[in-house]
Amino acid sequence: MGKKTKIVGITLGVILVVLIASLLTLWIMFPPEKIKALIIPQVEKALDRKVTLEKASLSFFPVMGVNLGGLKISNTEREGFSDEPFVQVENLMIQIPLLTLIKKQPEISKILIKKPQIILEIDSSGHFNYDDLALIPKDKKADEDTVKKSESKGMIALPVPITLKEFTIQDGAFTYRDRRSGQEFVVGDMDQTVRFSIDKELKDVNTSGDLVFSQVSVKTKEITKPLSDLRISLSHDVQADLISGKADLKMVRLSFQKVFLNLNGTVSNFNAVPHLDLQIDSDPIEIRDILAEIPRELVPDLARLAASGTAELDLSIKGALEKNAKFPIQGSLTIKDGMVKYSDLPKSINKINTSLNFTDNSLDIRNLSLLFGANPIELKGTVKNFASPVIDLLVKANVDLGDLKQMASLPEGASLSGKIKTDISAKGMVDPSDPSKLDVKGRADLQDVSIKWPPLVKPAVINGLFTLSSKAIGHNLALKMGNSSMKMDASINNYLSMIIVDSTKKAPRPSIDFKITSPLLNFDEFLPPAKETADTENKAVAKTDDNSSGGPLIAPLPGIDMKGTISASKIVYKNVEMKNMQMKVSVLNDIADLDIKTGFAKGTITEKIHADLRNTKLVTIRNNLAISEVEINDLLVRFGNFIKPTNALNKELRNVQNNLYGKINLKSDLTTTGGTQQELSKSLRGTIDAKFANGKISNSLILNRISGILSKFIDVKDINFRNLKTTLRIEDETVYFDNFNLQSDLAGDWDLRGNVGFDAKLDMNIDHRMTKAASQKVLAVQNTSKSKLQGMLEGTKLSAASGLLDNVGIPSDAEGRITLKIALSGTASDPKPTFSGFGKGSSSSSAASKTQTPKEQVTQQVKSVIEQNKATVEKKLTEEKQKIEEEIKKKVPVTPDQGQELKNKAANKLKKLF
Repeated sequence: MGKKTKIVGITLGVILVVLIASLLTLWIMFPPEKIKALIIPQVEKALDRKVTLEKASLSFFPVMGVNLGGLKISNTEREGFSDEPFVQVENLMIQIPLLTLIKKQPEISKILIKKPQIILEIDSSGHFNYDDLALIPKDKKADEDTVKKSESKGMIALPVPITLKEFTIQDGAFTYRDRRSGQEFVVGDMDQTVRFSIDKELKDVNTSGDLVFSQVSVKTKEITKPLSDLRISLSHDVQADLISGKADLKMVRLSFQKVFLNLNGTVSNFNAVPHLDLQIDSDPIEIRDILAEIPRELVPDLARLAASGTAELDLSIKGALEKNAKFPIQGSLTIKDGMVKYSDLPKSINKINTSLNFTDNSLDIRNLSLLFGANPIELKGTVKNFASPVIDLLVKANVDLGDLKQMASLPEGASLSGKIKTDISAKGMVDPSDPSKLDVKGRADLQDVSIKWPPLVKPAVINGLFTLSSKAIGHNLALKMGNSSMKMDASINNYLSMIIVDSTKKAPRPSIDFKITSPLLNFDEFLPPAKETADTENKAVAKTDDNSSGGPLIAPLPGIDMKGTISASKIVYKNVEMKNMQMKVSVLNDIADLDIKTGFAKGTITEKIHADLRNTKLVTIRNNLAISEVEINDLLVRFGNFIKPTNALNKELRNVQNNLYGKINLKSDLTTTGGTQQELSKSLRGTIDAKFANGKISNSLILNRISGILSKFIDVKDINFRNLKTTLRIEDETVYFDNFNLQSDLAGDWDLRGNVGFDAKLDMNIDHRMTKAASQKVLAVQNTSKSKLQGMLEGTKLSAASGLLDNVGIPSDAEGRITLKIALSGTASDPKPTFSGFGKGSSSSSAASKTQTPKEQVTQQVKSVIEQNKATVEKKLTEEKQKIEEEIKKKVPVTPDQGQELKNKAANKLKKLF
């Protein structure tokens, strides 16, 4: 026995000497510099990057190991990337006990990576800094084929089991920088400890450990000030069978700042269609901690918001993750003693408590209660099948509006008071094409609800009841504002079509039926007085001009039909007082009809408006207006401010209120089409027939200018008339005076033809038939004194022919009345009348006679005198012929061609007389 023992001892000694000698030989053969010379070229070739290594060493007994220090791999040399190393590691150490290799049970006792730093970058073109690494496959198809081949082989058994006792990362750092989006994510400190073991059959794989990211910062374009000092941790203890595809998650704990989530359960069949059976729950979460982590740059209002309370989340994920299947999740959320408060409000929303359960396709709100100030609100309900929801909801609230001023910021001058009590339920299917499947019931009682809201200067006090059903909302309200009051009975039918979006367009169209009655509505009592100045009006005109070309006339309609009546014994608005107003409103399929009748200024105004609003880009409007026995000055004074100064003519119309008086009877029929104010103006057309009785024109600029040129004949600065009739035709942005006839005892008769454009340019001809008394006065002057007649014609175009008119006379009609002809040009703000001569004198045809030039009128009168006194004046005319021609040529402004033509005509006519 001793001999054998001695032999074994000697054998072992020899083996040990050989092993030591072998290890010594390896150590001598592979000094650090030679190791570096062997490693660096291979790594540089594999990566196609510059690699530096400060030190390298091998150990063989009792632990085989590699120790590398100062490892750096350079970044890409392409433009757009930094010069910082792609990867750098202060120390990398791997240790494997030699005996575990001999026993064929390899055990990695330690892997240590100390201070690793990795930089991942994306340039402005979207390329990564690792795209040009040599080991990255350039042929995507070849890479995909390799993956498919690898997958087809399935799991490959290991020749021996492997154990990793400790894998440690110390003081690591990671930087992600995206120059395209401006994002940057930095992990300033990364520490990890992992333990790992795997059997050679791959049926018992165990891993546990901790990973901590601290000093994390995030910066984006939206978050200019980086989020910093964030902390994320992950702890795990997992056992897996890679062959059967099953994992047992004994413990997984994830944290982000002060929010902690716990996970446990199993995952089976993960090699094919994974089946999950997981439970996730949270530690109690402080709501204020969650809000504290949200960047204020993203939600600035959070700086004024305070919140508290706790929340707990429980989730269960159970089921297979099949393709296109819903995620098999269900869970619950509980909030206890929640509170929300804005810094600028004295009171908070408090006592928020709720418990709700949910799945991938349902929601069950067991109870949601809160105090809105001191007002309780409660909600309960369920929602099933989110694709075609079936709901069962109940809402109850009892709100004192006086508390709202402490719960919400009201505009300056606003106030609320009174109580609203609601009790509403909804049960059934939410079907957009058939809202009646949802059974809605409820009511809202308004008790002395007082609302004062800018611009109202007096509060509106409302009492009444709202009732809800599946079909309609009913209103029965009484409102009082100062001395004004009204009652409204109304119903909104098919209102659910406005709430539930219907893409099929099969839901019934909502409609409103209403009836409003009032003894008095004095808007001037509860609306502030207008404070318009010339400057603000000019700005309004400029704004109108800006919007007229491209801005929409009206917004798209909400798709609601409407039918109702409004009756008011008296209405006052901007000093306009109307009595016994009756209005009928009808809107059907976006075609509106308004029928209004009201008493005004001891007369009546009736207006019918038909508007086709189906296409808001091409609106069609027809307006029929009738005014009966209304004082025109009252009408213009009261309604003049409602005329929008959208063009020059409208501006001048607003000034007519200072010029025109008398009773008016008017009928108009106007139509227009367009989508902007400018288009409506261009397409406006129609007729206006108006009659005035016992009226007056005073302080008129046009009349004053006409008076200036007629002052030798008559003073017409003001006109008191018996009757005034006019027919106006509007088209092509022009108002045509097809007929205008004014009769005055003192100022004579006035007939007008012509037009005025929307730009206020005038193009008119006026026949003024002087009264008989005024005409006789002029005729008497011409019969008594040549010099007086010359003085009377001084300043007119006939002054040059006054010598002749002394002989032939001013024309007058059978009644002895003179007709003066006036041409009117210029603009309404700067009219330019000119005296163009006399009428023929025929009372029956004066209005239709052709306007003659002064020269033509002289020749005509000469002919008339010769026929009457041929023998007497024959000699005189022959002597005066040359004189007349020369004098007219000298003093009357005519062109050479016109002068020659006049001369020839005069000679021919004189020849015929003899």
